[in-house]
Amino acid sequence: MNLRFDETQLKSWEATLFEAAHAISLPESLYNTISERYGTLEGILQAADDPILRRAHVFPQGSIRLRTAIKPAPGATGDLGTVDADAVVWLEHANDADHDHVLKAITER
Repeated sequence: MNLRFDETQLKSWEATLFEAAHAISLPESLYNTISERYGTLEGILQAADDPILRRAHVFPQGSIRLRTAIKPAPGATGDLGTVDADAVVWLEHANDADHDHVLKAITER
């Protein structure tokens, strides 16, 4: 199957795809809110009494880090109405702490 498109068709499809991508993309303000919340989480962890949480760093992951997250569908409820904002927490001072110690430190915070 050999498809040929003229320049006008290509420009039209390109514009349509860009419009669709823009329509489903998260707005910059939501990325800013998510980033602020990562910072808040980082501050909460760093303020803990347990030294393994000192200098905790929170890094965005997945579609949030790549800035390719999509908006929930209008009217979506439950999990379908949320944005999945994955993160990784690096605990610089956790050293050889096991998962139970880390979980306890976070839970107590």
